[in-house]
Amino acid sequence: MDAEEMPFPRLNGISVVTGTCFVVGEVVGAGIVALPYTMKLVSWWGIPLFFLGAFIMSLCGVLLSHSYVLAFRDVKNREEIRDPYPQIAEKAYGKPAKHCIIIMLNLSLLFVCVVFLLLLGEIFSEFAPIHGLSHRNQMRIWFVVSSFVLIPLTMFGTPKDFWGIGLLASICSAIAGVMICLNLAITSSRYGYTVPHRYRINPETALAVFGTISFTFGGNAIFPTIQNDLREPHKFPRAVVFGYCVVLVLYTGVSIGAFLVFDTRIEEDLLTSFARSEIHDKCIYFRVYTMLAQISICGHLLAAFVIIINPVNQQVEYILKSPVEFCWQRVVLRTICVMVILITAVAIPNFGPVLSLLGGSFFTLLSVVFPIIFYNKLKEGQLALWKKFGLLAIMCITVSSAIGNFYVESKNIFKVIKGSYET
Repeated sequence: MDAEEMPFPRLNGISVVTGTCFVVGEVVGAGIVALPYTMKLVSWWGIPLFFLGAFIMSLCGVLLSHSYVLAFRDVKNREEIRDPYPQIAEKAYGKPAKHCIIIMLNLSLLFVCVVFLLLLGEIFSEFAPIHGLSHRNQMRIWFVVSSFVLIPLTMFGTPKDFWGIGLLASICSAIAGVMICLNLAITSSRYGYTVPHRYRINPETALAVFGTISFTFGGNAIFPTIQNDLREPHKFPRAVVFGYCVVLVLYTGVSIGAFLVFDTRIEEDLLTSFARSEIHDKCIYFRVYTMLAQISICGHLLAAFVIIINPVNQQVEYILKSPVEFCWQRVVLRTICVMVILITAVAIPNFGPVLSLLGGSFFTLLSVVFPIIFYNKLKEGQLALWKKFGLLAIMCITVSSAIGNFYVESKNIFKVIKGSYET
């Protein structure tokens, strides 16, 4: 039996089922409203791209979970591990690798929280518009409101202290998916399906789509933090595979339905497409389902925000030697983290380019490249040549695409800041 498959010292933590809920709750989010727009950009090529994204991310998630077991097999007290991903890097390549992961991990997770806050502002401004203000200023007000709601929710210690939030995120995702499907069914029954247009895919579009798919299917970087709280960490790969199966079904179903029904009317945020559609003012059921979908997505984003910012908070507290138990230092540090996210969201009030840039840069490295490199190092001399070649091919393709995506989306973010960005 391989080392990563052997029984692991048990901890009074969460089960595999709860771990699966955390995986679904952490991965699903922006994708359910953003991937239909991706289908609009690349047409039916979106389906194989979704399958490829889910396969690569789940594979690398499994490799990262095996790396966790290999790295911490001899640790007596796992409750003292507050930065598992950086410590995996240190076990593989020493302190320079650890410091690199710390910087990239914290930056990427902070920007994920920025994207979630941007989405919350977008949805709230459609759900409860503030008359007399521009759309951008309405979003900024909702950023502030959402931030103050989130601050007390970020005060939990580790995932085992807020296991219910992972379950809540999964339930909200499921409800949102059902409501979106009902709306698509209502629209198709009234207006029928469309024959989607053929879209000419240029290199910049392809690179932007790569970033969006990497972001929406990514999230492996937080998996070691979840795995660390499992009663039996060696079983976490099951949670990863089950979780990604749920994510793929949900993402693909919603995206295909939206593409067939709305086609060119799909905007960057699918719920905005619903709110601005003709049927929204004509059918009360459509309005109700849209409202329930908006509430569910907001609930998911709030819960996912808490899950994703937790590793950042733990890392900051570890660096500054803050006590493990609840204390005033925790309140101050975690409030400052949320305020930094709020300020960034106010400066860049458009989630599309930020989402794609994150997916194509930080997420590609943290979710694909580093898990492969660390696993290969920790299993040094034990991997078959064909496995090494396959993992190397995945790395080369993703890195090349990431470089191109960084160039394309950096230009788009500057356009957003200047107010000249168009979807």
